[in-house]
Amino acid sequence: MTFRSCSIVLALLVLGACDESYKPPEPLPDLAAIRVPVLALGSTRSSLTDGARTRSALAALPDCDFVQIDAVHWIPTEQPEAMRTAIEDWLGRKLTALP
Repeated sequence: MTFRSCSIVLALLVLGACDESYKPPEPLPDLAAIRVPVLALGSTRSSLTDGARTRSALAALPDCDFVQIDAVHWIPTEQPEAMRTAIEDWLGRKLTALP
């Protein structure tokens, strides 16, 4: 995944926090063209984002898994073990699926 692709995924997560009237300053590229697996982590108790709207925004990516972790905002400091487990489990599934 390129830095640009990472930025796009971050933009999608931000869009999940915005209402429908928000329009990004520049249009997002064709998300279906991103052909790398994506793991997005969200905080279940965040007051800044809405899990359903974030999931909806991420649905445009062809291979995206969205995992919500019990945290208020900053998952790496609030739930480092849960984050590590989510990443390791995701990598395990992706790596075993390789030909």
